[in-house]
Amino acid sequence: LASLAPGITPAAIIVFFGTSSFSGGSTSVTFPITGILATDTIVANIKASTNSVSLNKVFTGNGNVNFVFGADPGAATTISYQISRAAT
Repeated sequence: LASLAPGITPAAIIVFFGTSSFSGGSTSVTFPITGILATDTIVANIKASTNSVSLNKVFTGNGNVNFVFGADPGAATTISYQISRAAT
C-alpha cells in the first residue's frame, strides 16, 4: 500500500487468486489455501463443468476455501477465484 499515490486508500487488496480443478462426484469441494483467513472475502465462478450447475456458496475455514454447488458439477470442473483482505 505504501507505493500507491497519495490519496488512494483501497478498502481491500487481492491476496490470492487462481483456478482449481474438481473431478465432480459431490456437491461440494474444499481446497487448501495456506494463509487464508476467515475474514477474507471470496469472489468465485465456474469456468467449466460437465453439468450445468450454480455455485451456491463459497466460504473459508481453517486454511481452506469451500465451494458448494447446486448439484454435482460433474467431471472437468474448473473454478476461478479471487480472495481479498481488508487493507491495513
